[in-house]
Amino acid sequence: MDTRTGLGLPQAKLATGSTTSIKVGGLAAVPADASAAFLMLTAISTSTTAGYLSPYPTGTTRPGNVSLNYLANTATILGAAVDLGSGGQFDLWIGPVGTAIDVVVDVVGYYTATPGSGGAYTPARVYDSRQAPNTTVPARGSRVVPVGGVAGVPAAGASAYALSAPDCA
Repeated sequence: MDTRTGLGLPQAKLATGSTTSIKVGGLAAVPADASAAFLMLTAISTSTTAGYLSPYPTGTTRPGNVSLNYLANTATILGAAVDLGSGGQFDLWIGPVGTAIDVVVDVVGYYTATPGSGGAYTPARVYDSRQAPNTTVPARGSRVVPVGGVAGVPAAGASAYALSAPDCA
């Protein structure tokens, strides 16, 4: 979802004090019965005032003590595991300070209930050098890694991808 381009929501900044429902379950590789998702929320502020936002399950009351702070006049990326409510959606409330902001939501992975185990997390992993046929990247080396069309990532329509490359040495 990207309010700058109109991907998933109308192309418009989200006003302070507003709540917007965002669908995750049933889209791309996220199953309709997903119970939660790990999200990267990017708040893009053009204001000289910082602010905050709160994601929470659709159909529930917004918790008063949950907020993710974003910086003034910059893009701030915030990671959060967010429970999904009715219709596989979560609500995003923009705090009452600052000015309207653009928001980008990227799904990093999702959680589902697994009978007898309590739940399972599924990352949207497109490359793992520990698993065949992939190979380890040598020092000062590089790899071309296909992303679009892999692990449920849309093959078309995306202009950028979020990347996590942990140092596992």
